[in-house]
Amino acid sequence: MRFLVVGISAGAALAFVAASGSMNWVFMTSLGKSDFEQHIFGAVSVAVSAFIALLPTLLLWAWHERRFLYVVIGVPVFLAFMAFSLSSAVGFAARNRGGATEDRSLATSRLAAVRKEIGEIETRRQALGNPRPVAVVQEALRGLEQDHKWRWSKGCQNVINDAERSFCKGYFDFKAEAARAGELSPLDDKIGRLKAEARGYEEKGAGREADSQVAVLAGLLGMQTVRVERGMTLFMAVLVEIGAALGLYLATVPVRGGGSGGSPRGRAGRFIEGRDLKDITEFKIKPVPIKQIGGPRPGKAPRRVPRLKPTSKIDSK
Repeated sequence: MRFLVVGISAGAALAFVAASGSMNWVFMTSLGKSDFEQHIFGAVSVAVSAFIALLPTLLLWAWHERRFLYVVIGVPVFLAFMAFSLSSAVGFAARNRGGATEDRSLATSRLAAVRKEIGEIETRRQALGNPRPVAVVQEALRGLEQDHKWRWSKGCQNVINDAERSFCKGYFDFKAEAARAGELSPLDDKIGRLKAEARGYEEKGAGREADSQVAVLAGLLGMQTVRVERGMTLFMAVLVEIGAALGLYLATVPVRGGGSGGSPRGRAGRFIEGRDLKDITEFKIKPVPIKQIGGPRPGKAPRRVPRLKPTSKIDSK
C-alpha cells in the first residue's frame, strides 16, 4: 500500500513538473524573435523546471554527507531558478487568463450590438404589418389586371367614374401590400442570421461574467475584481511551481531512510552513513561472558565419556 501511494504521488509530482515545463516553454518561446531563439528560450525553461524538481533531493543528500559548500551554493541557485520559473508561470497564467477574459468581454460587447440591431429590425418589421406572401399578392394583381375596369381606365391612368376609382384604389392597395411583403422577406432573413450569431456569442460565454470565479471571490472578499484576478493568476503560478519544485521530494520521503514502516516499533534497522565505527559514542559495546561448554573444570577430574557397545559387526570394526 505504501508503494502504491508513493507511486501515485510521484506521478502527480511529475505531472506538476510537466505542467511547469510546458508553461515556461510556451511563455519563453513567445519572447524569441526567430525560431532558433524561441527554441533556445524553450530549452532553458524546460531544463530549469527539471533541475528545480531534483535539486531539493540533491541538497538533502549533500547535507547528510556534510558537503556544506554544495548546500551553500545550491540554495541560492534553487531560489534563483524558482524565481525564473515562477515569473514565466505568472506570465503564462496572466496571458491566458487575461486573454480568455478579454475574449468573453469582446463577445459580450458584440452580443449587445447584435441584439440592438435585432431590436431595430424588428421595429421596422412591425411597422410593415403582416402582409400576405409576395406570390399571393402578385397573383391577386394579375387577376385585377384581367378585369375590364383595368382596360377602361388604361391601367388606372385615366379614371373617369366611381367604379373605376374604387377598382384602382383596391389595385393600388394590393401594390402597396406587395411592396411591404417584398421588404419583409429580407428583414426576416436578416433577423434569422442575427439571432444565429447571437446564439454563437452566448455559447462562447457572452452575456455572463467575464470571469465567474473572480466575480464570486470579489463579492465574498469585498475587493476589486482586478485585484482578485491578479491574485488568482499569481496563486495558480505559485501552486504549479511549488508542486514542480517539491513534489518529487515530498512523494519519495516515505521510501527514503531506515525502516519500511511495517517493522515492530523499536526493532527497525538504523542506517549510519559517512561515519566510522570508532566515532560512534552513543553506542557502547558491553562484554558478554563466555560460558565454558567443554574441557576439564578446575579442581575436578575430567568427565568420562562412556564407550558405546557395538551393535553390529560394522560398528565393532
